[in-house]
Amino acid sequence: MKKVLLTSVSVALLAASGVASAVSLELVADNTRSSSGTLSTQVFKACTPPSNTAGTGCSTFTSAWQIANGVVGSTATWDWDGTTLAASGTFQSTSHLSSSPFGPSVVSDKSVNLNINTATMTTTAASYNCVEGSFLVGVGAQGCANTLNGGDFVVSSFATYNVGGNALCVNRTIGGDDTAGGNVRGLTSLAAGAAGAGCEATDGAYDLWTIVVDNTGTGGQLILSNGIDIGLAGTHFMTFNTVVPVPAAVWLFGSALGLMGVARRRSVATA
Repeated sequence: MKKVLLTSVSVALLAASGVASAVSLELVADNTRSSSGTLSTQVFKACTPPSNTAGTGCSTFTSAWQIANGVVGSTATWDWDGTTLAASGTFQSTSHLSSSPFGPSVVSDKSVNLNINTATMTTTAASYNCVEGSFLVGVGAQGCANTLNGGDFVVSSFATYNVGGNALCVNRTIGGDDTAGGNVRGLTSLAAGAAGAGCEATDGAYDLWTIVVDNTGTGGQLILSNGIDIGLAGTHFMTFNTVVPVPAAVWLFGSALGLMGVARRRSVATA
C-alpha cells in the first residue's frame, strides 16, 4: 500500500511540474549591426535604478522625442516553448545613434502580443506600428515608409499600419516629389498582397527565426536572430535569460512533503 501511495506522489509531482511547458524569459538585449558592422543596442526598458547609459537598453523615457511620440518602457513578458517565442503585452524597441536614448532616434518598432514561430518561420502580433525617428527625416528620408524626399526636401509620404485590423497589412502613400526607397518596414517580410488585397510588400522587423543559442533547458540563455551571423553586418538578434521560478520550486517541494506525509499517515493507519 505504501509503495502504491509513494508512486502516486511521484506521478502527482511529475504532473504538477509539467503543467507549464513554456519557459519564462527576460529580454536582456535587442541588438543590430549596421552595414559597417557596428553593434547597436536598442532602447526598450526602464531600469532600476533609473539609467540612460548607452548600450544598456535602459532609458528614463524623458527625451523630447520620446515624450512627443509616447514612447515608454516595454511591459511585455516573454515565454519560450522550444519553437515559439510569445510576448504578452506591449513591446517597443527603438534604435538610436550610439545606442543612447538621448541620441537621435532612427526607427521604433512597437508591437502588442508579438509571436515568433521559428518552426513555421512566421511572425504575428495583435498590432504593430513603426514609429519614425528624428534622424532620417533630417537627412531626407523615412525609415518606416522607406521613402526619399524629393527636391523640395519636404516629407510628403507616410505609412498606415494595422490596415483593417491586420497587424501584417501596411499601406504606403507617396506624395509630393517623394520616391520609394524600397519596401515598407513591417512586422515581418511579405510580398505585396500576401497580407491581404492592397497590402504593401514589407521588410520585416522581426524575422527572427534562427535559434542561435537555446540553453533554456538548463536555465541558460536564448538567442534568436534573423539568420545573419550575429557578428556580421545586417544582423538583428535578441538575447534572453531564463527566469528561474523559485516560488514555483518552493511550492512543488512543499507539495511533495505534504503528499508524502499523507502517504505515511495512511500507511500507518492501515498497518
